Formats: sequence, structure tokens, C-alpha cells
Amino acid sequence: MLGKLTPEQLLTREDLAQKAKQYQADNEAISQLSKITDEIKIVQITGLWCPDCIRDTPALIAVLQRAANANIKLEFIGVDRAKKAPNDALADYQFERIPTTIVMLNNQEVGRIVEKAQDSLEQDLFNIIKQAL
Repeated sequence: MLGKLTPEQLLTREDLAQKAKQYQADNEAISQLSKITDEIKIVQITGLWCPDCIRDTPALIAVLQRAANANIKLEFIGVDRAKKAPNDALADYQFERIPTTIVMLNNQEVGRIVEKAQDSLEQDLFNIIKQAL
């Protein structure tokens, strides 16, 4: 799966759907994410051949599904082993390692998580957003 992808497309893979379902989220961080009123865009650059991506991509989907916040938009860009994607999908993003999760407010990057979250994916996302607002 390469290029711009939706959570629904990714969840057609049984392994990703199962990992999303089993993800043990930090409920307090989920609650905080659910209350955000500003429009946030989160873009994750991922490769479905990468073990860290197989861990974090379904987790990110699960976190945002559980937060159920229409103000937070989620997009994925799938890359190959050379970290390339078709149709200029990566034109707006600089990265070296994957997964790279980019948080944007007003079309400006306000933070990113590279490879692995410091606390939890949901807590790191909330911390980035909170600092930006």
C-alpha cells in the first residue's frame, strides 16, 4: 500500500485491524484528545514492511477512532523500502525515519513523533497539540 491512504484502507489488512482492536490506550490522553476544538491534521508516513510502523500505524488509528473528534483529521502516506511514494504524496514533507507522525495546526507543522513515542502515542500527540494551542 503506497501513497495517500485512509485508515479504512489500512484496516482492510487483517493484521492491522487486529492490532488496532487490541491496542491498550491511555484513556486519560484519549479523553483530552476528544476535547480539542481546533482543527488538527495528523499525517503519518509509514511503510507496511517496517516493524515500528506495523506497531504504530494501527495504534494511531485506534487512538483517533476512540477519541472520536471530528476536528482531528488523519492521513497516512505509505512508502516503499526506498522511502518513496507515488504521485508526489511526499512533496510537502521532509523525513528520514519511519514511522514519522506529523502534527499540523493551520497547515503548519507544530510537532512530530519519529519512530517511537516517548510516553505513549496518544499522550505525545496531546502534548504536541497542547503546546501548539
